[in-house]
Amino acid sequence: MNGDHEREEDAAEVSAGPRAGGLSTRFSTPGFLAKLRSAPDPLSPRQRAVLWCAAVVVALSRLLARSATLWDWDEVQFAMGVREFDVALHHPHPPGFPLFIAAARMVRFLTASDFRALQLVTLIGAIALFPLVAALARELRLSFGTAILAALLFSFFPNVWFYGGTAFSDISATAVAIAACIFLLRGSRSRRDYLVGAFLLGVATGFRTQSLLIGCAPALTATIARFTDPASRSVKGRFRDLALACLIGGSVIAVSYGGAAWASSDPPFGFLNACAGVSKWVRTVDSYLNPERAPLGKLWGEFFVRPMRARRIDIVVFVLALIGIGASVVRRNAGVLLALLTFVPFIALSWLLLDRWSVARYSVAYVALHALLAAEGAGAVGRMFARWRHGLPAVLQAVMMIAVTTDYVVWTLPALREVRSAAPTEAAMLWIESHTGNGARVLAAENMAPFAIGDLTSRRLSLLDPQHPPLVPDAESVWCVTEGRTLSPRARNFVRPRGRIWELVRQRYFEVSVLPASDLGVFAAGWYGPEDDQVSAWRWMGRRGVILLQPIEGRARLTLALSPPSELIGRATMQIRFNGVVVDRLLISRESVSRVIDVTPKPGAFNEVEITTDRIINPQQEHILDDARDLGLQLHSLTWSAIPR
Repeated sequence: MNGDHEREEDAAEVSAGPRAGGLSTRFSTPGFLAKLRSAPDPLSPRQRAVLWCAAVVVALSRLLARSATLWDWDEVQFAMGVREFDVALHHPHPPGFPLFIAAARMVRFLTASDFRALQLVTLIGAIALFPLVAALARELRLSFGTAILAALLFSFFPNVWFYGGTAFSDISATAVAIAACIFLLRGSRSRRDYLVGAFLLGVATGFRTQSLLIGCAPALTATIARFTDPASRSVKGRFRDLALACLIGGSVIAVSYGGAAWASSDPPFGFLNACAGVSKWVRTVDSYLNPERAPLGKLWGEFFVRPMRARRIDIVVFVLALIGIGASVVRRNAGVLLALLTFVPFIALSWLLLDRWSVARYSVAYVALHALLAAEGAGAVGRMFARWRHGLPAVLQAVMMIAVTTDYVVWTLPALREVRSAAPTEAAMLWIESHTGNGARVLAAENMAPFAIGDLTSRRLSLLDPQHPPLVPDAESVWCVTEGRTLSPRARNFVRPRGRIWELVRQRYFEVSVLPASDLGVFAAGWYGPEDDQVSAWRWMGRRGVILLQPIEGRARLTLALSPPSELIGRATMQIRFNGVVVDRLLISRESVSRVIDVTPKPGAFNEVEITTDRIINPQQEHILDDARDLGLQLHSLTWSAIPR
């Protein structure tokens, strides 16, 4: 693969030692490019044994992260894309991740479900990440110890470990992107590897578009190395190789996303319109252009310093990474500079444009940099404190990296135990399936609709807008599924504890409720948004609150549980009207009030419940709490049911 002249040139450079003035050639770009034109030193048998043993341990540990079920919105969209690809319908969401879906379809016959097929592709990528990061470090000319320890640390970052067991595209896309970087760097000395690297970069982009940014620096470095090779006799040949590499990578990308466009409904306009909609969402909601988004200064730490989401342990890694950067500048290590050029543009893009609530997932693509820099920094610390003993710096480096990795393992294991049981989203669907018959009507809130469409194929599904729900004549026999806790005592609540896993995911779908449509209610004028404390839910109203209830034939019973602010006990009077008629009035003399009211509803129309109180309190104005709302009554539960005849 390498010519004899390349090995002789590299050997001559090493034997020559420092240049005049005492500066090492390691930081010199021509010197580093010369090194790239030669293969890294071969591994010794002992090093190979260490690499294989560590790879097996990491591979087995990936099984601990396998999620039992789908959980998140994006996962179910990916699964629907495996079943029926149509980006215009968000199967999956734009731009479609076509090669990720294609890979899942290729292995679908090996698994029991679309979710498991996606998970298998992700698992393969997760297992491959350890040897890939180690190989990348060697191509960057970092030491074997740094390469192994960086790969080990990266593999056990909480977000990398967790997402390796899900149905998201991030892990597999990152694996292919790193493989592309490796082959592109090898392309400095091999035409074949250069072209393979271009192909893999196209594949990585077909998995996830942002992967293209990660491959830019290695591609440019390899291209410069090839064009500046003193042994090259044909500049035209190098230009032909560059053109062919661009053609190969570009063709893979064009076929991937062109195929996604034509496989979607109304090609290509359905695909393009869906992508335009997502692009607008990113610009106006996720990016720094949204005035409601936290300032970039506050988000800097989330994206750059602690994207692994393990809090204090991340700070240790970041400090070691800074030491690694400083030591590399002093030692003029161009490999670390190339690592920064490879990953920092993606970090900056994420910081500027991507959803701040999904940092742990998006950062999977770039935290290999943190691992590489931290391992290099640990090596620098080892050299600093052990200059007098040969071999001791490497031992100290290993001890530091293994200690940090162990901390991550201990931190992450409780989160992985949680996902090995059914997620609330899937548990709710299973409950509905087992408690309703074929053809039963189910109302699904908009953010639960993909789960219902995917799982409840034999039910009659309707989309539920809580603010404008449809009239449901047989509301007590129709089940609604919605995210979050509700005020219905009859609701079936499916909950995942907000433990360590809360830090690693977008913080949604931890609670899902299934309740009779009659108990849902429409909270119209006067009500503030729903609140909960992970145990119960409630809503505050001001001086007046209106609730609209579904029609029920015959006599019906309204059951309410309310409470006033403690400062108004014994002072406030509450009144309840049903369809304009006063049905209850009392002085609130206790901390909690339960009311059971039997009424005759209007047939075929919503029924209006109006609750009023003659006293309110503003906690902020009264210097009680930092809450500027006018608070009158707090509603804890609501039941609306027919009275048996």
